[in-house]
Amino acid sequence: MPTSEAPPPTSLRWLTAGGADTDALVATMAARLPADGIAAPTLGQRYRLLRSTYRLLDSRILAAAVSCLDQDVAGPLVHWLATFRELREAARSTRDDPQTPEATVVLAEGHRLSSSQTTEILLHVGGSTIPIRFRLELTADLGQTSVVLRRGAIDEVVCAAALASSLWYADASPELWKGNAPPRELRLLVRPPVEVLLVPPQRTVQVPEPGAEPLASLAVPGTRKPPPAHPG
Repeated sequence: MPTSEAPPPTSLRWLTAGGADTDALVATMAARLPADGIAAPTLGQRYRLLRSTYRLLDSRILAAAVSCLDQDVAGPLVHWLATFRELREAARSTRDDPQTPEATVVLAEGHRLSSSQTTEILLHVGGSTIPIRFRLELTADLGQTSVVLRRGAIDEVVCAAALASSLWYADASPELWKGNAPPRELRLLVRPPVEVLLVPPQRTVQVPEPGAEPLASLAVPGTRKPPPAHPG
């Protein structure tokens, strides 16, 4: 759900959108919507709404979608790092040996994270629930990266990273928004620490996992179905 709280300084909004406010981001994305917008073709012929109402709905849907930029990059980055063989070996040693409960793993530069996340806005209209899907893409090119593990879990990450993110409406092209951040040092305190699996997982990163809660749930008041066509 959208929130009035300030996003963390390591959120996608701060790192790749310069901390831009929601209204500015919505205006940018609204200008890149398909000609019919989102709400009008989604509701189709089932309801008759004013054009201004459709535009208002589009802005509310986009404002809800923007909230996905407020997530911390620690989530996808740390879960991706947990797939590295070097971290699995360090996790095993810090978990099994009580004399060495902590270890630091240094990864050379040149790794690239690609993360894809599908999120939904639920639109409630006249007793029906319509999902509206957005896709968030994240790439991170990492420099030298230090990972601190404690008792088999990632506790802290320090790295230099160049980030890029983009937000898409369903499969429509082009993207609604795209942001980039030049290389900068990130220090991520991972709370709670992320446990490293000891078996090799897939390198595909999807955050959140399937079945996660939708970003927002929007009700459309005052909708009515069009009258049935009169027989000719």
